[in-house]
Amino acid sequence: MFKTAVGDVVLIPVKFTQKDGAMVRKFEFTLTAKKTNWDDYRDARDGDAMLDVIRDYLKENVTDWSGQRYVLLENNEPAAFSAEAFDYLLKQPGLMGIVFKAYTTECGGKEKN
Repeated sequence: MFKTAVGDVVLIPVKFTQKDGAMVRKFEFTLTAKKTNWDDYRDARDGDAMLDVIRDYLKENVTDWSGQRYVLLENNEPAAFSAEAFDYLLKQPGLMGIVFKAYTTECGGKEKN
């Protein structure tokens, strides 16, 4: 069995904008996630809808967030991380793709000159 020389936890910066009426609002927060092999996960779910595979993959690997001010409670306070709050985030238009791209970008190696 093999393993990598780096740990299996990564901090993932997520940044996006979203229209709020005529105003464009900027959101930034950090996810804490486990690094797992996407190809193995995808192959194990062969035949499932790709959006379901991506959503489940993120839900299984993201364990926390900090600085999050997009998902709010009824009193307008930021929601603490929970499976339900994260699922709510992923169901917002376009955000699952943004989160997945940020996750795969941060988990992969980067060329350094």
